[in-house]
Amino acid sequence: MERMLRSALVGAVALAALAGCATPATDAAPATSEAQHAHEHGHAHGQIDSDTGEVITSEPVATLDADARTSAEATADQAMRAYARPTLDAQTWWTELSALMTQQARQDYQYVQPSAIPANAITGPAALTDDTSAYVVHVDVPTNAGIYTVILTRQDGASSWLVARITPPMPEA
Repeated sequence: MERMLRSALVGAVALAALAGCATPATDAAPATSEAQHAHEHGHAHGQIDSDTGEVITSEPVATLDADARTSAEATADQAMRAYARPTLDAQTWWTELSALMTQQARQDYQYVQPSAIPANAITGPAALTDDTSAYVVHVDVPTNAGIYTVILTRQDGASSWLVARITPPMPEA
C-alpha cells in the first residue's frame, strides 16, 4: 500500500513538472497588464517601467517639516482619544479607531476588547519623540494609565499619517 502511494506521488510530481514545461497555445492573446492597457489607451498618469509595465507616478517626497510634525502629533492624539475608551461598545470603538489605522494595524487590532484597555483619558499633549524618518514617527501620548507610544506611518508627502501600532506604557519595575 505504501509503495503504491509513493508511486502515485512520484507520478503526480512528474506530471506537474511536465505541465509546467508545456508551451502555451499559439493562438492565445498576449497578456497585458492594467498599466500597459491604460498606457496604450491614453489613461496612464506617469511613466511606464519598461521591465514590469507598471505605471510609475511621482508622489511628493515626504519631509518632516513643522506641518508634518503638527499633523503627526494631532493624528496620534486623535488615535489615542479613539483608543482609550474602555466603556464604549466594541463595534463603535472599532469603527472609529480602525479608520485611523494602516491595513496591517487593522488586522492586528481587530480583536482587541476596549474593556481591556486601562487608559480612559488623555492627560497632556502628544509629543513627537522619534523623528529619524519622514515616513515613520513615534509620538508619546500621556494618559491616566501612563504614556502610550503611537507609531505612525505614511506612504509619501501627500498621504495622511496612519497608526501602525499603539504601544502601552512599560510596566514599572
